[in-house]
Amino acid sequence: MIDGIDITLTVGRVIGWILGVLLFAWICRKIDKKIRGNSKDKDEKA
Repeated sequence: MIDGIDITLTVGRVIGWILGVLLFAWICRKIDKKIRGNSKDKDEKA
């Protein structure tokens, strides 16, 4: 019983960590696209 609970907690922690990393990467990509998009617009206008 204790082993089962420990495994569940460990799996939950790993899944949470993976989701956190994916979310962080997605946010960074969005910010990067915004920065690149803005710089491209400025270059086109200039």
